[in-house]
Amino acid sequence: MKFYKRTTVALFAALALATSCQKDLLDKVNPNQPTVENFWKTAADAQAGVTAAYSALQFPGTYARWIHFATDIRSDEGYSLSPWTDLANSTRFVQLDYDLEPIRVMWEDHYRGVFRCNQILANVPTIQMDATLQKTALAEAHFLRGLYYFNLVTHFGNVPLLLDPSTVRTTAPQATRAQGMDQVISDLQAAIADLPASNGVGHATKGSAQAILGRVYMQQHKWAEASALFTSIISSGKYSLVSSYLDNFT
Repeated sequence: MKFYKRTTVALFAALALATSCQKDLLDKVNPNQPTVENFWKTAADAQAGVTAAYSALQFPGTYARWIHFATDIRSDEGYSLSPWTDLANSTRFVQLDYDLEPIRVMWEDHYRGVFRCNQILANVPTIQMDATLQKTALAEAHFLRGLYYFNLVTHFGNVPLLLDPSTVRTTAPQATRAQGMDQVISDLQAAIADLPASNGVGHATKGSAQAILGRVYMQQHKWAEASALFTSIISSGKYSLVSSYLDNFT
């Protein structure tokens, strides 16, 4: 009887130990999957974050595809002959419906870009890195967030203004169009203050931010403010007209 009791106790102890080991295995952190806790530690992380924010410019809902249907093709410079009736109607201001893929994807992809910019602005200031590189990274994030929100406010009007890294949510309060444009102006002004006049290929410069802000002011009929920015760009001597008008569309 004592033998069976000892055997039973030993068996339960072994099972408890095995269960404990299994829990430890389940709690292991995947070294191949970055998280907020193990990322944003180095200058390389900061640069990777900036690259991710730029990569959102290549999403279908931003500049890879659908935004051109909402801008160029709606203007006097374009016309849609698409057999996709709903898409063609959207370019002629006949009907806009969230269920239409191009409209929905434009909304989603611009907010994906905003989220990436918010991650940079929240986390890069705490990284120990070269001060100039850090300042430029933050300025680029302000530029991109300003651009993404400029497109959102222009096309959707009253949109939620998410300015911090957000958790999963199903709803968010809307801001007015004026509040949205104020945020765009604030971001672009921050970018202008800290962006260099020259930057790496594919990166925003002070002139880039000035040009976008000039467009914002023109939309608001603030002609003097827009003129001052465009005059600054022209007089900088860093830009010139292209030799062929068609090159503006390539």
